[in-house]
Amino acid sequence: MNRILIIKLGALGDMFATTSAFEAIRNHHASDHITLLTTPPYENLARQIGYFDDIWFDGRAKLTYPKKVWDFRKELRSRSFDRVYDLQMVDRTNFYYHLAGPGQRPEWVGTARGASHRYHLPKIPTYHQDRLRGLLERAGISPLPPLDLTRLSGDIQAFPVKFPYVLFAPGASQAHRHTKCWPLERYAEVAAALLKAGITPIIVGSPDEDNRIITDLCPEVIDLTGKTKIMDMITLATHAAFAIGNDTGPMHIASTCLCPVLVLFFGKNDPNAGGPRGIFHRHVYAAQKEMLLPSSVLELLPEFIEKFKNRVVGTPPIGF
Repeated sequence: MNRILIIKLGALGDMFATTSAFEAIRNHHASDHITLLTTPPYENLARQIGYFDDIWFDGRAKLTYPKKVWDFRKELRSRSFDRVYDLQMVDRTNFYYHLAGPGQRPEWVGTARGASHRYHLPKIPTYHQDRLRGLLERAGISPLPPLDLTRLSGDIQAFPVKFPYVLFAPGASQAHRHTKCWPLERYAEVAAALLKAGITPIIVGSPDEDNRIITDLCPEVIDLTGKTKIMDMITLATHAAFAIGNDTGPMHIASTCLCPVLVLFFGKNDPNAGGPRGIFHRHVYAAQKEMLLPSSVLELLPEFIEKFKNRVVGTPPIGF
C-alpha cells in the first residue's frame, strides 16, 4: 500500500471545482492510503466528500517563522509519502516540494521545478478543470470524471422552498464584494421576471451579507441569507431549476450538483480562467458591473427554463 498526499488548501469554490480530481485520484489509488493537506475551514466538506483516509491541516507558516516552517518540514518527511499531488499549484506549494529535501522526496505531481511529474501551467488563462486535467494526465490519470456531488444532497423538505425555484447568489466574500457583486436592484428586476413566470427565487449567502433590497422590491422572494451551511447548499442546488449569481462560492457549489448556472463576471474576473461550468452554463461579462443591464440576463432565461423542463435530477418540477 502506497501513501499518497493530495494538497488542496482552498478556497471554497476551488474546493468544489476540484472534487472531480479528488475522485480520479481515489479511483487510481483505490487500495492506497490517501491524505488530504488542507486548511481547517474545509475539514467538514472533506470528510463528507469521503475520498480521503486522513486529513492534515496546513498552518501556512510564513518564512519569518522558521521554527514553524521547520516543524512542517519534519512532519512532511516523517509521513513518508510515496507520491504527492499538488492540486493547489501555487508558489507556496511549489516551495513544499523543495522543502521536502533530497533523499526522502516523494514522486511529485505538480508545477514545482524539478518535480518528477511536472506540469507547466498555460501562459494564458485556463479553466480550472482543464488545468487539473492536464496535471493528472502527467501522472497517467485520465479521464477526469464529471463534477457531481448530488449524492451528498439532504432532505429538501427541511427548507421553506416553493417549486420550481431558482437559486440567487448575489453576494461575494468581503474581499471581493466591491468588484464581483452586481447591484441588488438589478437582481430584483430579474427576480420580478422569474416570479411572473411562476419561478421563485431563493437567495443564499453568508451571514455578513445583506440582500434585503431584493426582498423589499420583491416580497415573494425567499431569503435564506445566512441561514444555510455548505451541505445545505448542496441540497438546495440539487433540486433547483438553475442558479444565477456572481462568480463566487455558491455558484461553484451549484455547478457540482448538476444545476445549470448563469454566472456574472466583471472587470478583471476572467470567465475563461475559473468560472463555474458544470453540466450547463452561460457566462455574462461586463467591464464594469454597472454596464450589465438586466435585459442581458433576462434574454438567457428561456434557454435555462427549457433545460429545466428536460431535467430528471432533483424534485419533479411543479408548474411546468
